[in-house]
Amino acid sequence: FYSDLPGAPEGFGDALTSAASRFEIHAVMDLVDQYNALFGEPGFDRTGDVAALMSASVNQYMSIADARTLDANGYRQYLNEQAPDPMITNTAIALNGLLSRLCALGLTQQEYLAARNKMLAPLAPEGSGYTVDQLALALETLELEHPIPCSTRTYEAGPESFPAPTGG
Repeated sequence: FYSDLPGAPEGFGDALTSAASRFEIHAVMDLVDQYNALFGEPGFDRTGDVAALMSASVNQYMSIADARTLDANGYRQYLNEQAPDPMITNTAIALNGLLSRLCALGLTQQEYLAARNKMLAPLAPEGSGYTVDQLALALETLELEHPIPCSTRTYEAGPESFPAPTGG
């Protein structure tokens, strides 16, 4: 048995290292394919386009709601019921799918949150009026058929609610 995890939570630093053998290769490949489909293949980065679309949608929601910060519940409702452009909703659904696949790898809470935050950071730049955590909560809990079990709310429920690793 090999564990790449530190013995205590304080053993985690900014850089996390994981053993590739911990993860089911096809699940990782599916995650990478889905990430590249949304953000672009290496050399054809579309992160700026995705960030601009999400920023515009959040700003539009905040304007409609007359809000100074992003309310994850209100934004999620806006995405589900009022988003004027299907591209906004489709992008949010794609981001939800990425987070769901990331969760399905069986990461620890620290690993999931670090990976999630790194992926979403360009979509919630400093000074935007919303944080990565607020955006993540809205995306993780989109009212789709299955909410993401790794969402911040799930982790607050305790370790017994953490998802089991899945194979594919």
